Amino acid sequence: RHWTELLQPDVLPQLPDRLVLLSGSAVLDNLLAKFEDVRFIHAFASHGDPDVLRLELPRFGLEFELRSDGEVLSRDYSGYRLHHRQLLVSELSCGTVHYTLPEFRRYLVLERIPGTGAVQGNRREDVLVLIPAGPVVAGQQPNVQVSGSCTARLKAHCYEVHGRFRHLRATSIPARLQLAALYAATGTLLPEPLSNCTGGQTAMELLRQCWSDRPLSTEALRQLRSVDQLGGHLTPGLRLLARELEASAEQLRLLHEATEGTSSPGIGVSDADAGTSYFQERQSILQPGGWGPNPRGLLTASEERRTLGVVVGRMPAPLWLRLGHYKRIEVPEPLPVDSGYVVGVEQQLSAMVMGPEADSRKTIPPPYPLMDMREMNL
Repeated sequence: RHWTELLQPDVLPQLPDRLVLLSGSAVLDNLLAKFEDVRFIHAFASHGDPDVLRLELPRFGLEFELRSDGEVLSRDYSGYRLHHRQLLVSELSCGTVHYTLPEFRRYLVLERIPGTGAVQGNRREDVLVLIPAGPVVAGQQPNVQVSGSCTARLKAHCYEVHGRFRHLRATSIPARLQLAALYAATGTLLPEPLSNCTGGQTAMELLRQCWSDRPLSTEALRQLRSVDQLGGHLTPGLRLLARELEASAEQLRLLHEATEGTSSPGIGVSDADAGTSYFQERQSILQPGGWGPNPRGLLTASEERRTLGVVVGRMPAPLWLRLGHYKRIEVPEPLPVDSGYVVGVEQQLSAMVMGPEADSRKTIPPPYPLMDMREMNL
């Protein structure tokens, strides 16, 4: 039938859902609008259950149900609903506030519905975070770029919030590389209160979890190359580690089928600058009262050898020297021992030493294993 025939009064009740236009909806304007353009969000009213409003994001393939009590349930992640606080911020009982990815807002936070319980064998955490898959850009506010076409087919990465440590966990290399790019774009010189690490240091830890012995996909390679551009100016080791990860993934390309993407370029000026900056930071002279470079932003000895060709690390200065906890000791009076006492005692001890008696047989050189015993005249 033509769609105009379905609008007849006698046929209209047979339609399971009706497309409706929402105006002034807080769920649409405040929650879903930060994840997807409102022009591409569809709302359907059900004839069978008038208290349920179905919200569909066709470009991402996500669906939600808005109940009469205000809860927004996820139809793709069974047992989860939209969290009442759509921010990666948690307040502890001691009054402190923990946050991560500051100034980044393009995500949805899901929480497990109380009372549903976890499915046997399901290892998902109680809190999930959905972030669109795409290149990360930094500006006045970090964002993820997605296509503006209505026919685009987009993906969303699902991250789990660790139940104890409250950090984000990814289940694939492309998702982990995008998370590293987000931390590099949102990082500053101040550490986050939850992890006590800056964004660049967290990105370095995520890159170490992305090592692979096969070429990276086009999506993963694009995210990897954006990591050093977003956070390499604050963390020199991040740029070196990103280039080392790309080079190691390209070494065994011949052993795999042809994949999309280009080969790793040679070392450019940016890499030389990053190496110089890292070398200066690593070899910085520690003045009294200073702590030197943070070990979380440094490369390991093997990583330094692969990226720089030399291990530039050195033994750290002791704590008492870094903090300046030392001073000269003034002796109020001379020592009660004569200055030649030590020399005299050493001479007395040397005179008491008795050497072994000389033995004529010891003058014969020891036999060599291949020497004929008759040549020794024994």
